Formats: sequence, structure tokens, C-alpha cells
Amino acid sequence: MTKKKFNGTFILPKETKETSFLAEKFKGIIDDKEVRFPKELGAQHPFEFEDAELLYTKDGRVSGVTNKVADSVVSDFEIRVKNPNAQAIIDDFVETSGFDTKLRSWVREAYLKGNGFMELDMKKPLKLKNKETNKDVYAPNMRVLNANEMYVKRNDKGDVQKYTQYKGDLQAFKPTKKKLQEFKPDEIAHLTFNLLPNDPYGIGFIYSTEKILTNMCKAEEGAHIVVERKAGAPYHIKIGQPGEQLSPDVVDQAKKDLQYLNNKTEWVTDGNADIKMLDSPNLGEHHIKLAEHDYRQFLGGTQVPEVLMGSGQLNEGIAKEQGAGYKRFIHSLQLITQEVIKGKIIKPLLIANGFDEIPEFVWELPGEDEINARIEKLNSIINGMSTSPALRAGAEIELARILEIEGLEDILITPQEAQAQAEKDKEEMRTAMNDANKENEESSEAKKEKEVPQPEVPGAKPNANQSFKEGHQIFEKNPTDMTLKEWVNLKEQMGFNYLDYMVSTLSITDKDKFINLLAKNNLDLAEGLLGEKDINKLRVVLKDGFKNNRTIGEIENELRNNINMPDRLKDGKLIKSGAARYNPIVRTETVRLSNLALTKLYKEKNVSKVRWLAALSDRTCAQCEALNGKIFNIGETIPPAHVSCRCSTVAIIE
Repeated sequence: MTKKKFNGTFILPKETKETSFLAEKFKGIIDDKEVRFPKELGAQHPFEFEDAELLYTKDGRVSGVTNKVADSVVSDFEIRVKNPNAQAIIDDFVETSGFDTKLRSWVREAYLKGNGFMELDMKKPLKLKNKETNKDVYAPNMRVLNANEMYVKRNDKGDVQKYTQYKGDLQAFKPTKKKLQEFKPDEIAHLTFNLLPNDPYGIGFIYSTEKILTNMCKAEEGAHIVVERKAGAPYHIKIGQPGEQLSPDVVDQAKKDLQYLNNKTEWVTDGNADIKMLDSPNLGEHHIKLAEHDYRQFLGGTQVPEVLMGSGQLNEGIAKEQGAGYKRFIHSLQLITQEVIKGKIIKPLLIANGFDEIPEFVWELPGEDEINARIEKLNSIINGMSTSPALRAGAEIELARILEIEGLEDILITPQEAQAQAEKDKEEMRTAMNDANKENEESSEAKKEKEVPQPEVPGAKPNANQSFKEGHQIFEKNPTDMTLKEWVNLKEQMGFNYLDYMVSTLSITDKDKFINLLAKNNLDLAEGLLGEKDINKLRVVLKDGFKNNRTIGEIENELRNNINMPDRLKDGKLIKSGAARYNPIVRTETVRLSNLALTKLYKEKNVSKVRWLAALSDRTCAQCEALNGKIFNIGETIPPAHVSCRCSTVAIIE
């Protein structure tokens, strides 16, 4: 679901129009538990942050989980703004300040202790050079502070009044030797994870697992004790026979004799001594299973899945689900992080340098394989026959961004502009069609006098008279006098909309590369293929011809007026003079583009098969005559079959 952006305007009821809605304060009261002494320090920590730090330094599982989450949150990212100069400032700042390294440390503190404190030195800015403008840029200097020493001071409405740092033991605090350092609210970027409502501090994700870690350590310690005892081969020695009462002296003497038992000692006893090795079957395994259970509980509390911590005992379905859940968790932390960065770091950076931009975060930048797949998908959208103008324009803009083609994004039309142009083309086409139909009705009687029905033409090729019922006949007249609608040999049929077809033709003509005419190198130019400028002129002439249903002769003359057509050569030999190339180019390209548009419409209407229709007359070539009436899958083969071909296709409605 697409989120609507807030435009900054509140519509208030009439009776509250004069009320300053944005100026209202929250009414709810908070009650922070203050540090007893010194009271000016601020709100008391919800737990001892030092304990979480100790776990991080002493337990590899805690440090492993914490570092993995910090790396996942930061990953690869970009901060984007629309203004290129502002973008250059942000890029320089991120690159020069070591922002990503400090960000990892900051996020690690927030995950481990629930709170990350970043000091922002705005009074002594870091001087940079803007690569874009070569001007001086002022950016905040930053460093991560230890959360153990940081305190938040708020009023009863929850507004932060200041941040306080105390380095030292609170139990040994002396008013005469204060070690307090105060920060204004804009001098600290406070990142909180797992924040409870109305609390000044986050809880983080390690504190809640402390008991689980303690139990896990006890279970592991118990398992080690059992293993050590079994390795030392403890014994139980029974002295005397059943029912025999021995004096304590005898038992003590036996104990004394046996206390030096080791692996090199061999014992020989009489029948009164019974020696057995103590055994605790499966006791060690029970401890290990308990430790594994606690470890899973620990991972559950930290929200890091087993699959990411090297567990090989998960089936593919569970591993996949855990991976998806972890991505959602990391994304939620990224959203929290980016809001603090935008409000506390990037926004002040831009304002300090004279910009008022809204930064946008892009997390987890795609790799090379993902980029290539995206480019391929965008190309399929851009070149797709059924792609809407708005979607194509959006795909072109995104492709320009991915390829980082400088300046291209600025000259490409927006989706809104593309859609407006399509609507305009459709309206112009509707007007042109109405005028053309009116003109055709007025002259229909005059045309009939000159028309000779085909294929019943004396001397026509034998197969030409065997036209299919689904086919249609053309009428003999000078091709130069034919309008494009007549020349491209369209077949009116059920579901066919000439207006949609014409709009489709204009769109295709606008995007077509004319690969059979475009010169790719200097050798092609020397042999008579057209340069990019002439191809663009050809495109404009053809679009005008389609839009206004001009005759082949009119389009040919327009092309002569705009392009100085070169001779066509092959291996240095003249194939066709430039003067003779105008007519076949117009004939061939109009049929080609028209049939591409027609195929697009068929696909949109889910037509799966088409019948090839040749324009039958005594000039029909053997190739087109052979194709006439044949059925093809949609898009399998598209007219023209050769230069100046007039063939078309008709949909087979099943």
C-alpha cells in the first residue's frame, strides 16, 4: 500500500480555525525516577549498563550477536536529497567523517545497552571541500560516548532539557570534586532501542536475557564438572564383608593408603576390599541439552535467528522463515536509526550550509547481480509493447539513476508528463480521425469510380485469386496517393480500436531505435546508414504522418525536405542512390511500425494467434503470396517480410 506524504497543511474545523494546532503541548505527565545524588544528573538508569558491557566483553555469544546486529543495521546505505549540491555535501560528510564506522559503534551501544549517545560538536565544525562547488563546507564533528556515563534530564512533560555525563563512581561522588559535563539537547544524538512508553531510556536486547545467560553458564559449568570428574575416575571403595563391623581406624587407614591413587598406580586387595568406579550415565548430556535450550532462549530474546549463528540443524523452511523475520527486525531498527540521524545530524548539516532538503535513506544497497537483474527488468519494461507511457517514463528515470548517467535524469520526462502527453496525443488523434472520416464520407462516391476489385484482376498470379474469406481485397491505385491507413492495409475487426492503435503506433515510433537504418560506427556512416540526428528527423516525420494520416507521397516529400539522404553502398559498390531511398524507407518503416503497434494491441487483448494477410494484386511477390493466410503465434513473425512490403495480420478470435 502506498503511503501518502503529509503536505504540511492541517484542515481545521471552522470553530477552531484561530487555534494554533501545531503549538499545542502534550498534556500527559511523566515521572522520571531521578538519580538520588547528585540530583542534577538526571533520570536513573533502568539497569546497570556496566553489566551489559561486562557480558559483551566476557561472553563471546553476546559480542557475536551484538556485532552481527550492528553490522546488519548499518550495512550499505545511502542518504539522498534532490538538490545535487546538497547531495555533494552529504556525500563528502559521510566519506570524510568516518560516519559508517561511528554509526556501527553507536548502534552497537543502543542494541547492547538500549541507548547510544553521539556527541555532535557544532561549535567547532569540521571543514570540508564540496567536490561539486569547490566551496568550504561545515559539518559536525562526532564521537560516540559511553552510555554508562550518560544521563537524560527531562521536565514533567517529557521534553529533554539536557544530557549529563558523569565519569566516576556515583557512590564516591563529592560535591567539591564534580565531574559533571552538561550537553544541550542538540549536542547529543540519542538512539534508543526497545524503548518503553514515556521512559527516557531504551532497554536494549541483552539486559532481558541476563538470567538466561546465567542459567546457560551454570548448565555448561555443571557439564564440565561432570566431565572432569569422570576423567579423574572417582572411586567408591567398600572395606570389609557384609555384616562385619569395622572400627573407624581401619577405614581411615584404608583411606590413607588409597589417597595417592593415580593412573600409574596398580592396586591389589584382598577379598575384604571392593573397588568400584563412580559413574553418572548421561548426566553430562543432560547438562549440554539444557545449555542448548538456554542458548535458543537467549537467541530468541536477542531476536537473532539460529540460522545466522551457524546452526546446521534447521530445515530449509524454518531457516527461511527465521531469515525473513530477522530482516523485518533489522528494518525496524533501521527506521528508528534513520529518524534520529535525519533529525539530529543530516538536517542540521544541510541547514548550516544553506539548504532546506528532506533527506531520504536507502538501506541495503543491491549487489552487482541484483543491479544487473534490475537493469534487465527495467529494459523489458521500457521496450515492452504494452507498457504504459507513465510506467515507461518512470523506468527510464530509474535506469538513468542506476547507470549514473550524469544529467540524463534532468532531461527525461516524468511519468506525469508522459501520461499527459499520451492523453494529448489521443485527443489529437481523435480530432484527426473525425476530420479524416468526414473527408472520406464526402469523397466515397468519387473513389468508387476508380476502384477495381481484387484479386479478380486479369493476369494476376494464380494463387492471388484464392483469397481467404477472413482476408480482404485492396483496390488498385497509385501507392503514392494512399494514406497511411490505406497503405498499412489495416483490417477492421471485432474489438479493434483505431484510436488506441494509432496512439500505440505513435508511442512505438517515439521509442524505436530504427536498428536497420542507424549507423553504429564510422564505417556504417560511410556506407550510407543514418546518424542519430537524421534518425530523430525520420522519427518526427513519421510521427507527423501517422498522427495526420498523410499519404505516402506527402511523407516522402517531408523526408526529402529534412534529410539529405546518402547513397547506400556495400563494399564500396553503389546499391541505391540517395534520391531513390526515400520512397522505400517510408513504405517499409510505416508498415513495420504499424504492425508492431498492431501486435501490441493483440497482446493486450490476449490474442494468441494471428493470420498473415498479403495485399494481393498482380504485383504481389511470391514470398508474401506464400505467407498469405498462414497462422502464426502472436509475435512469432511480424510484417514486413521485405522492403516495401504491405502485408498485415488479423487476429484469430477463438
